[in-house]
Amino acid sequence: MLAVADGAGSARRAEWGARAAVRLAVQGAQGRWTAEGREGLTQATQAGMRLARVGLEQLAEKLQIPLRDLACTLMVTVWRLGEVAVAHVGDGAVVGWSVDGTSGYSWRLVSAPENAEYVNETRFVTDADWPIGVQLSTGEGLAGVVVFTDGCQRAALRREENSLTPFPGFLTPLARYAAQAGERQQVVADLRRLLNSEKLRETSDDDKTLVLLWDGGED
Repeated sequence: MLAVADGAGSARRAEWGARAAVRLAVQGAQGRWTAEGREGLTQATQAGMRLARVGLEQLAEKLQIPLRDLACTLMVTVWRLGEVAVAHVGDGAVVGWSVDGTSGYSWRLVSAPENAEYVNETRFVTDADWPIGVQLSTGEGLAGVVVFTDGCQRAALRREENSLTPFPGFLTPLARYAAQAGERQQVVADLRRLLNSEKLRETSDDDKTLVLLWDGGED
């Protein structure tokens, strides 16, 4: 399981909020499913999301700052044997891949960015109306998933006929890399170089977080 958060650029303590949200979400999701299959995975993501929100409220009270100063988006992802569940507030996305012996890799959008009314506007887990913005998504038959913040969206997603679709030109090399990836430290270093590359910086100057999760483990 994993959590990815992205602090709001306008929030004074956004980095603190994002770090706390990730830690609390993983803590809340661990061992929280009681049902079998994807229903149990969804329970875990919801538990993670709830604990993150409560924990951010407590942190704001402790620091004596407005909750909005900790504003961040949040994606809580739980993976088990090719099945995935996501609880998601705000922008960023989760896409999954499957492997076909004939056609290679195929991609699906598991959890899409929030469809905000205005560009550069999104919902945060710290918002008063945050519960109505929680998207719950599941997928099965997947070899792995890619979780990324909005700084990677222009590279990883394409808009076709008013809907977003995964862009294989960016994503398929990641899936191929996962199939032969070595130790965790090397994977992290390689992904960091990708995110800091000039080509990817040209797509967006926002902060970029990208995580691979697949049957071989998570990095």
